[in-house]
Amino acid sequence: MIETFGRSWSHHNELRYAQPPSSRPSPRIEEQAEAANNLTRDSPNGLRSHILEVSAGSDVVESVSIYARRSGVGVCVLSGSGRVENVALRQSVSAAGGVVTLYGRFEMLSIMGTVAAPTDSGGPSIFLSSGPSQMVSGIVAGMLIASGPAVLMAASFSNAVYERLPLTDDQDEEEATVLLTCHLDIFITY
Repeated sequence: MIETFGRSWSHHNELRYAQPPSSRPSPRIEEQAEAANNLTRDSPNGLRSHILEVSAGSDVVESVSIYARRSGVGVCVLSGSGRVENVALRQSVSAAGGVVTLYGRFEMLSIMGTVAAPTDSGGPSIFLSSGPSQMVSGIVAGMLIASGPAVLMAASFSNAVYERLPLTDDQDEEEATVLLTCHLDIFITY
């Protein structure tokens, strides 16, 4: 017996209350477990995260493009780090938005862009540093050679729908019908 704040508790009472009322889970718990399993399955409409390492001497942009083409997916580069050398950047502040080539080694502070099959985004945007308080940015306009391993955080997608914006009134009605049909299919199949 254990005496706690004027009440007596036996070890037998503690064990009895710690055990579940029945050995079989309730139907509600089984439904929750099934729903959790459905959420963890890969969906063709979802994004999938990737960490991509580009080896030294390789073109970072070309490597991502080849990966996207071979995998049959679109890739959105979210961030990256590593060292690159001899970079050609398109900058709006340079003469008529021309290309500026920077020679030497630079640290990638940030890189963002999307590689999708039917579109040409024109290259990722990048922020580089060549030393303390020396930073430059622009859109990659040529090769982006890794001078050491470059690590990119990316997301891939496979069922992207391409839309031309702005939509007209006829397209709005058609889109609403397609969207409603998709939602009905989802509710019926799951």
